[in-house]
Amino acid sequence: GPLPRPREVAIVALDEASLAEIGVWPLPRTVFAQLIDGLFAAGARVVALDVTFPQAQTAITDAALADALRRHPGRVVLAANLQAVRDDLAGSETLILPQGALAKAARVGIVNVDFVADGGIHRFRPKFAVVDPADPSRLHPFESFDFAIADAYQQFAPASGLKRAEAPRTAPLDSRGADELINFVGPPGDFPTLALASVLDAIKAHDTRILAVLKDRA
Repeated sequence: GPLPRPREVAIVALDEASLAEIGVWPLPRTVFAQLIDGLFAAGARVVALDVTFPQAQTAITDAALADALRRHPGRVVLAANLQAVRDDLAGSETLILPQGALAKAARVGIVNVDFVADGGIHRFRPKFAVVDPADPSRLHPFESFDFAIADAYQQFAPASGLKRAEAPRTAPLDSRGADELINFVGPPGDFPTLALASVLDAIKAHDTRILAVLKDRA
């Protein structure tokens, strides 16, 4: 059944209305840089961007985002994605990381989840082990996106926030990792959600009324 809503999480939604208002896709990385700085100025503890940045955009926009990440060391989580690679002999996976300087300036978590026959998501992997393409005998450990966010939050949370003892237990590391059951809080809409465009407008206007919901959250 529904659980009490955690106070540590808020969502800034990249919704259709925001895309229409901003008017360009992919968004310039200067927009994400402004968002990161604005969220931390509003009191956010951790910022996680569920967006992949696998290729360079422009020198100016890439530098702006990398600089923003470096201004908040350890407090921003970026997304990486495991993509299937097929050939005539066998299938494999390759890890798509954020573009060079971005991956070096932030934490990175893998966003992949597995859908089951009923179309739902019931489990997630806290840890992944990715084969090194240069040396298939070696595995590189990576956190899941969820686990990286929770771990970062525990490092920067206020004293009354999430306790380390409540973190997901670590999983044994093998080529696939081990799955954990998800105990959902409730249906969609249980977490405070703000549209990206309204948050960007509030950051520019220093509207603390709107931004107050983001204080002390991830």
